[in-house]
Amino acid sequence: MLEKADNQSTPRPATRDACIALVEWNWVGHHPTYFCLFAEALLSLGVQVRALCPAPEEVARKLGGLPSDWLARLSVEKLPGWADAPRGTPEGWKNLVSTARSLRVLDRLLRKSSRRPDLVFFACVHDWKFYHFGTLRPWFRWKWAGLYVHSFGFRPTKSPLYEHHRKWAKPERFLGRGKPAALATLDEGVVEKVEAMIGAGKCAVFPDIADATAPEIGDDTLAGKLRRQAAGRKIVLLSGTLYPQRGVDQFLKTALANPQWCFALVGEIPYFAEQGEGKALLERFLAEHPGAFYHPHKVPDGAVYNALVASCDAVWSVHVDWPGSSNTLTKAALFERPVLVGDGHLLAERVREFRLGEVCQEDSTASASQALQTMLDAPEEWVTQKQPQWREYRQKHSPERLRAAFEKILTHV
Repeated sequence: MLEKADNQSTPRPATRDACIALVEWNWVGHHPTYFCLFAEALLSLGVQVRALCPAPEEVARKLGGLPSDWLARLSVEKLPGWADAPRGTPEGWKNLVSTARSLRVLDRLLRKSSRRPDLVFFACVHDWKFYHFGTLRPWFRWKWAGLYVHSFGFRPTKSPLYEHHRKWAKPERFLGRGKPAALATLDEGVVEKVEAMIGAGKCAVFPDIADATAPEIGDDTLAGKLRRQAAGRKIVLLSGTLYPQRGVDQFLKTALANPQWCFALVGEIPYFAEQGEGKALLERFLAEHPGAFYHPHKVPDGAVYNALVASCDAVWSVHVDWPGSSNTLTKAALFERPVLVGDGHLLAERVREFRLGEVCQEDSTASASQALQTMLDAPEEWVTQKQPQWREYRQKHSPERLRAAFEKILTHV
């Protein structure tokens, strides 16, 4: 277990002299992008940053171009991934033991350096990892804050995909007993509920930022291959880590119903590719669709990924019953591409508010087809009529907004 913290208090340093430990156990999907952009934002505010993550070499490489005086305030340290419970641990104790072991490793790393952090900022707070955090809080000596990435504890869902999430989504367990100094959320609609648990003024809304690296252009690039496959057809893009909640099944069904367009499926499919309806749909898509494009490999965020977005005509972001945010909307706004989302949650609210694209019924091929037709058949007319607020959305989800949100967090250091 963790060593219990003593009750002695230390003077709070001025924010400009503060040391922030930025912590991340995960290194898949959006996590590396968030982590590096968070580190950059904190450094821009003049604080010292201890960046702890599973891939320190990657972080050092990505941030290597920052000003030398910023890099002088940055240290990048290896943090092992989330610890498993030992073999033989009773099922009901596994999560508690796993959390305790992970926090103990972190605690030891934080104490090893001569510069102890004034605040530990968890880059991504997940319900299942923090379910027992309130219980372990007396043994975690550090003042902490973090980005609470999901909204399952505040926005109801019904899909069986999220049974696991709903089981652990009990934010009251760690927000009250865990005593965070502050908390960030990507969901502007849950701020009041969060502050009811942690105190007024302690919740900051983070922009859902995206890597804005210039696209890699060229005929021999992945985007070049996509354009050749499209052969003049309008391109509908679904890319990223293709979990079931990304709407892959519906994407394939919609593709098969619309052979006039090119449908690009880019990224790893972790679950369904080897069995069931998903595999059959994918095989039909590849065998029958004249504009099928499939790249079943991870594409790193940045120039290659951004070239795909810049090359498409519409971005598919029809998440299944998804209650939270997605920086796919930010990525689409960066390159001014209309986006298709499912109805019912935060993404639909934002698409309607900023007129970023169209909203469809997530389980309806006809609805998705009609929405795509609206955007693709006469794109100039759609833009003229819709007047999408891409620039305004980019500003709302910009690095400048991230710095302002971190400034609010740092007032609690």
